Amino acid sequence: MKGLSINNFDLDGTIYPLIWRGDACILEALNSYKAEQKTVICDALVTGSGVVIANGVGAIMADSFYSKDFDFSFPLLETVIRDEDKSQKS
Repeated sequence: MKGLSINNFDLDGTIYPLIWRGDACILEALNSYKAEQKTVICDALVTGSGVVIANGVGAIMADSFYSKDFDFSFPLLETVIRDEDKSQKS
């Protein structure tokens, strides 16, 4: 799965599990037990604060607003993909 991001993080080859939380990626909506040390797939562009507070490693944000014309900066490992790419597995 490829998306847009301007932040590079070295994960030393570590692979983190993915979980889907849909629209529950907003602040205080994530269950930290389920999100801890995972990459969370979100259904919208979010700041990443909810994932940080829930001890998640990063987020993949699927949104129809996907554009290669400008970038966003996030506080953790995040990327933006198109809505239709959510079901892509590689």
